[in-house]
Amino acid sequence: MVLLRFLAILGILFLFIGGCTDDAEIEIDEAQKFLFLESLKQVETGGSMLQMASGDQVVIGKGIAVIDEGLRLAFQVRREFLDQFDIRLGKNYERYFIQGIETYRLGLEAADLEQQKDGLQRLQQWASFLGRNRTIGTATVAPDMRPDRPLRLVVCVNQRLGAGQKSCAGSGSRELISSLQQKLVDASLDVPIIERECLGRCEEGPTMRIAPGGQFFTEVDSAGLDEIVGLLSGLSGQKQQSG
Repeated sequence: MVLLRFLAILGILFLFIGGCTDDAEIEIDEAQKFLFLESLKQVETGGSMLQMASGDQVVIGKGIAVIDEGLRLAFQVRREFLDQFDIRLGKNYERYFIQGIETYRLGLEAADLEQQKDGLQRLQQWASFLGRNRTIGTATVAPDMRPDRPLRLVVCVNQRLGAGQKSCAGSGSRELISSLQQKLVDASLDVPIIERECLGRCEEGPTMRIAPGGQFFTEVDSAGLDEIVGLLSGLSGQKQQSG
């Protein structure tokens, strides 16, 4: 996948060219930098494996697993970290890179060429964004310039088609949503639930994460919902106090 390799190279350029400017005031979080670059690398490696698979289902499965690992790492990259380089970077990383990989990956599983094409188009938009802006990511963004990002809970509802492949929907994530909605109402919490096709960790499903911030929950069951609602309640109170 030439496009995926190009994305990894551009990601490195964005951080290292942008980060070496004399007037930069950004203190680089090495752990976040690793997650960001490694997510690109894993996706590029998985794409290369798929390109060389020649119909070999074992190799295809391994390639998808590597892409899943890249996606898992991507969800740990904090938007605030990326926004230090460009206020648009975090938003576009989620919109074009993460959603592009999700869409392309699901298209592979479903043998849906249109879905694969849609995913690659998103990745092309990500590459175009990085290509246009790789040298401008040095300005420290003042807090009052950051868009308000309300709390939300992201729930994976991915249903894998392959026999024996574990998935979040197959493990009951959709059924948990109804209980979760009622618990949020009972707690007087106005927190939207966002259904996503993949959070990259279906083997540990059902999975959910709090956004912004990315706190991740795996193997969620009915009892675990109370913990999540409790955390959301605390975070909601913090936002009200800071607001």
